[in-house]
Amino acid sequence: MLARVSLWKPDSGQRIAVIDPQEYIFHAAWHPDGKLLATIGTSVVHLWDLDQILRAWKPQPEAGGRPGGER
Repeated sequence: MLARVSLWKPDSGQRIAVIDPQEYIFHAAWHPDGKLLATIGTSVVHLWDLDQILRAWKPQPEAGGRPGGER
C-alpha cells in the first residue's frame, strides 16, 4: 500500500486533510511559513500548497467514525 499523508489540527486533534502522493514517502518537511509541505518519494519531490489542499479536500466517512476519522 502506498503512503497517504494526514494533516491534523494540533490544538483539536481533528484531521483536516489527506494527501495521496501515489508513491512511498521517505521524508516530509514544512516550509517555515506553514503553507507549503514538501514530500520526497521514490522518484518525485512534491510541493503541496496547504491552502489549495484545504479547499479541495472533502472528508470521507471512515469505518466506525464520522467524516475525517473523528470519533
